Amino acid sequence: MTDGNGSSMGANQRYPDLLSMRLLKTGGGSPVSVVNAGLGGNRWLHDRFGLRGVERFRRDALGVAGVTHAILQMGINDIGFQLAWTPNEKATAADLINSIASAVAAAKAMGIQVYLTTMTPFKGHVYFSDPGEQIRQEVNAWIRTNTEVSGVFDFDAAVRDPAEPARILAAYRGADSLHLNDLGYLRVTESIDLDKLR
Repeated sequence: MTDGNGSSMGANQRYPDLLSMRLLKTGGGSPVSVVNAGLGGNRWLHDRFGLRGVERFRRDALGVAGVTHAILQMGINDIGFQLAWTPNEKATAADLINSIASAVAAAKAMGIQVYLTTMTPFKGHVYFSDPGEQIRQEVNAWIRTNTEVSGVFDFDAAVRDPAEPARILAAYRGADSLHLNDLGYLRVTESIDLDKLR
């Protein structure tokens, strides 16, 4: 999702792009940079696509000179891949929680403020399943109550369909029912409390 799949091509409508614009508009002239280290298809626990997230986070995010804040948004591919395509590459809720906690600890050890986002709904996508939805709910519940981070941004609550919470609301849903459309990326960006990033 951080990679902007489902947004208008060439229009810079990924949520990190939109977040950067919001920060620049409200920052009172203070210099700010948002580095997008998103990689489509990436997973916390297993390589493909790209180096597994636990290692890649250390390289691609913590290795950025001058980084002060990090927003972690990943996990849905771990859930979906194992149930649809890679059954031998398991990802339980506990596995995901441990991976996220490890990344949080690594960032905090460097004095970086860390923020988590909840995983957005994915019903309607080819790799959706009821067991996968249960994992998403368990991990999201842990994220929402996490006290080790500087903040939580509830992307799930921002875009889910109130009538069917396992599915993204139609107004925000991309064609694959996993990613968002331009309006959806705007919605999750607007759900970020900028005061928490100051």
